Amino acid sequence: MTTSAHTGRPATRRGRQLPQIALTAAVTVALTVVTGVSAGLNLTQWLSYGLAVSLVIWVGGAISGQILLARLLDRATGEQVLDYLRQLLWIIPRVYVPLGFVAVACGLTLVTHTGESYLQPRVLIPLALYVLTAIAGSAISAPGYLKLLRLADQHGPDHPAVRQRLQPLAWLNRIELALVVGVGFTLLASGRPHGSAPGLVDSRSRAFCSIRCAPTRRSRMLRVRLVVMPASAAAALVQKSGPGWRPSSRKSVAASAGRAW
Repeated sequence: MTTSAHTGRPATRRGRQLPQIALTAAVTVALTVVTGVSAGLNLTQWLSYGLAVSLVIWVGGAISGQILLARLLDRATGEQVLDYLRQLLWIIPRVYVPLGFVAVACGLTLVTHTGESYLQPRVLIPLALYVLTAIAGSAISAPGYLKLLRLADQHGPDHPAVRQRLQPLAWLNRIELALVVGVGFTLLASGRPHGSAPGLVDSRSRAFCSIRCAPTRRSRMLRVRLVVMPASAAAALVQKSGPGWRPSSRKSVAASAGRAW
């Protein structure tokens, strides 16, 4: 057993942190499942959750990694920079790559489940950006970092060529992240809410905005109430009444709205 008396340094327990991280992840997954089942999440909501969480951890970790790398390049020694790159090359295939696969799987399944078209820009462009970053990472970034480590082993970590080769690789990763966050995420957010029927928002607005009631104070208040009713109630009312539904009187409108609400 290694102690501080043998080494002159405080005794440390090695090999404990990764199992603790794995245990934390397992507890988090269990809490997620229990909470989601209790809340009654449907398949669309589960897929949206998986897509959002995997993207947040994957892209958020990559952004944090680039910020730390920039800080190290400005202030740290060559050996510290290379040690960080070794840690980065360890975590990428074990954490970031699987999270990328989870994000793509959830996204494609979500598109299929909701009946979206794969050829829409908000689906096609984010998918193309993922493929682009995957190709750039496997064909350029990873081999470049490995060559950089071999160069440092041969000429030393503080050799000028080491930092010269590191800068273009760092900029390539930053450009990839800028495209993913600035273009891909924006297009993903531009789509309609997952799980709603195609054109539901527009048809719902037209349905209630076209209701014609007598120009009395009571009818105007009724119209405002129908417009601002919760989305779920409005969708249920439209779906239950059918596309050809027209109110016969203010009483029938209020009764239908009350049952849906």
